[in-house]
Amino acid sequence: MKALNIILITLCTSTIVFAQNTNDMLANNTMLDDTIIIQINDDVKITIDFNDVEELQDFIDYELNSVLEDLNDVVDMESVDSSTTVKIKKLNNKVQITSSQNDKQTVVNINNKDYYNFDRANNSSSSIIEPVIYLDWGMNNYLTNGKFPGATGAQYTVKPWGSWNVDLGGAAKLNLLNNHFSLLMGADFSWYNFKFQDRTTLMYRDNSINDLVFTNDTSINSPVRSKLTVNYVNALIMPMVKFGDYCYDAGDRMFRIGIGAYAGYRINSYTKIVDRDDGSKNKVKDHDNFYLNDFRYGVKIVLGVGAVNVFGMYDINTLYSENKGPKLNPISFGLNITI
Repeated sequence: MKALNIILITLCTSTIVFAQNTNDMLANNTMLDDTIIIQINDDVKITIDFNDVEELQDFIDYELNSVLEDLNDVVDMESVDSSTTVKIKKLNNKVQITSSQNDKQTVVNINNKDYYNFDRANNSSSSIIEPVIYLDWGMNNYLTNGKFPGATGAQYTVKPWGSWNVDLGGAAKLNLLNNHFSLLMGADFSWYNFKFQDRTTLMYRDNSINDLVFTNDTSINSPVRSKLTVNYVNALIMPMVKFGDYCYDAGDRMFRIGIGAYAGYRINSYTKIVDRDDGSKNKVKDHDNFYLNDFRYGVKIVLGVGAVNVFGMYDINTLYSENKGPKLNPISFGLNITI
């Protein structure tokens, strides 16, 4: 009866137009060992058929609501009659929907959706390696002696909104312990953008003092923006602990916590100053190493709830070489998308 109650609640709360009073439905439903038969309004009969009770229960718990959304592809609700039947069954770890309506047979094999992996769910000792693509999009800033430079009004203070961090990469994810633990190993390409608060900020290497100089360019009359961009290739390793029920929207368990480490190598860096002169924009780029550290390394945290992931990153080493420019440790935080 537990499985029957779950399916009735799901049917009544789903987005499908099959809506009916629960008490009326209880009188007309039948549950066999591995099959549930649901009669709706004496018009449509839905049969859910699986190989065994455990797989049927897993299907009800994790996938039924998503599959019900596909019933509209095989059933025309405007022309249903008492002869209409719908069968939902497992077929090679996928789901098949078969409809008999108006003396026609309609079959939909749902191969374009990544439904729950029943083999993985029923085998806690299995390990699965799957490829993933991840995208981090967030804001950059940096700390100096544990404080943001804006607290001292430093010339290199950045504007968080507009100082975007973008990481795009791919990885192999090893799933263990019934997907309660995973290990992600990947590589990515990142754009570090630091948009200066003062739009006239000019940074350059002064070879006479062998140091980095930040100043404001007084020759700019109509400044638009000034920023530093640094590109890295990175390697990432992240163990993650996951718990809770399976979440279809996330393709993973409901709650996820991961703490990992990354290391990167600088492949490009430049400053860009944009000003407006007589209505047209002038852009000046200066490609240089600016005494930037060629290597970076740090820690990354990812927290996930449902389909939403957020990340935070902290560079343990400084942005600029030792004794060259200010002592700054970049930080980033924002949204993580993993598919």
